[in-house]
Amino acid sequence: SVVILVMTANKGQGYFKTKCLAFSYYIKIIAVLFGVFVANGIISIWMHEATPRMEDVMSLYRTSGISNCPNLTEAIKTKTMAGSCPPRKIYIDAGANLANSLYLYNEAQKEPWEGPWEVFAFEATPELAYYTKVVTDALNEGLPIDEAQAKIHWDEKTDKCVQDSYKRLVEAKECGPAVEKWHHEKIAPFSNSGQIPYPENLDTASCSTSGWVAPTRNRFTTFNGAVCGCENMEITMMHSTGNYIDGGSNSKGFSVDHHWKNETVASHHVPCVDLAKWMLENFRKEDYVFLKLDIEGSEYEVMPRLLASEAWGLIDELSCEFHSRFFNDYVKQLEKKLYLLIKKSGVIFHEHG
Repeated sequence: SVVILVMTANKGQGYFKTKCLAFSYYIKIIAVLFGVFVANGIISIWMHEATPRMEDVMSLYRTSGISNCPNLTEAIKTKTMAGSCPPRKIYIDAGANLANSLYLYNEAQKEPWEGPWEVFAFEATPELAYYTKVVTDALNEGLPIDEAQAKIHWDEKTDKCVQDSYKRLVEAKECGPAVEKWHHEKIAPFSNSGQIPYPENLDTASCSTSGWVAPTRNRFTTFNGAVCGCENMEITMMHSTGNYIDGGSNSKGFSVDHHWKNETVASHHVPCVDLAKWMLENFRKEDYVFLKLDIEGSEYEVMPRLLASEAWGLIDELSCEFHSRFFNDYVKQLEKKLYLLIKKSGVIFHEHG
């Protein structure tokens, strides 16, 4: 009987132990499921907060103090593209400056298909637009980029200034006179000679234009004009001689510095192109579009305009330099929201500059 009692007791202890282990196991499962539920809730809340609304973007734009356009979200009325054409590879260089980013499409993460690119370069400063036009004409003749850029002849000192770094440029006081001399002798006499296509010729980008033919090699077109978030307006662009080298002109009044004594600061009234509308009138979803924006602060109106319209659906890759470092906290907040919207959109993004 003692043996039976011992065996019964052992059996009872084992049964109780098994039950305890099972209960502990169920508690762990419940705890894990609860943790997953809470984590998902937190992630959902974070995602909701991290995805800005266009209303918030527009509110920041209006209070930023940099707004030129009254309503970036208004519907875009476009002309209907007539006819048909094969899919095209399009590179838009907004802020071409010294023609130093004409080949940025080589950084495309995706090569959609073999074949030439059509490059459309916008530059607001007439002098720099003239320079870019000379270079693009040479490229269209088949010259390599180094020979094309040599069409605008630098003297030895100016060439050193242009190739040098920003820090050394500021320290190198002799660069100012060299660049001034180059500007007055080589560029200024030609900058308003009518040799640069102004935005009234922008419809030449459309494949429905009479006489358009598909390119057999890379084709380059230069426009002297600014890109912005609304149409039918002119803006005043300002630049110093130093901006020929370390940056472009801008309409916001920043980075127009006197790096050198007696340096010229100039302003130009230039036509402004509604980039979103122009893209919708000239390109289609079948095209592969690589857009580069280095437009010295105007990205804070161009980007919301693109995002709020169907033009954003045309863009496959985007390279952009943001300039919030020159602006107030409203613009810095606006930049963060734009960056999140870009990331969420699925467009391949490159940080330029």
